Amino acid sequence: MSPLDDDHTRMLEWCPLIHEDDYTKIGASELELHRMSNAYDDWRAAMRGKSSSDTTGVLLDRIRMLMIGVGISCGQNRELAERVQAVVSQRLRSLAVKYAQGLPGTTGTEIRIRGALIRFFSTLRFTRDLDPREEIQQALRETPPSAHDARVAEILSRVLRTQSEMEKRVRQEGDNVLGLISPALRSAAVILQKIYERLMSPDPWGNDSDR
Repeated sequence: MSPLDDDHTRMLEWCPLIHEDDYTKIGASELELHRMSNAYDDWRAAMRGKSSSDTTGVLLDRIRMLMIGVGISCGQNRELAERVQAVVSQRLRSLAVKYAQGLPGTTGTEIRIRGALIRFFSTLRFTRDLDPREEIQQALRETPPSAHDARVAEILSRVLRTQSEMEKRVRQEGDNVLGLISPALRSAAVILQKIYERLMSPDPWGNDSDR
């Protein structure tokens, strides 16, 4: 879908990476949009043939490469580059959170993983090089257990009287978090695969309700 200008006529140049509602936020000229579009096409050409079923880290690196390439296409206009990256990142964050909210939430473990990934994606900067394992582990630590698990922990804390017993419980909670990292990373990879496949399509923002 090609964006419309204020006079409701088709723009001569547009970039598929930019959502049609975001052109006024970016304020780019048609020449700048042309360069961004070329950078986006170059990225898709470079990614063509690569598997979308990769790890969380690999998929994040590919998306980061796209953000860097689009930023470079803005030349010396650093403010424009930052605006474009911020606007596109916000769209990607919103999409990732939407997918995370749709994860299963039947068991206490699923609820905690879903909450941690919502937390992780809601603050994710797609331009930043990061270790997803460390970031998701931190999100798991900051995400409280489900209400049932919390009640069990409260009862246990009353039963465990001595300091050594309490320390043992703290270590156990740390082990529980470590046990959740791998399934959380797998769920994050599934979410990023969906986003990556959209970015590889000719119209990444089309038919939002169908994806």
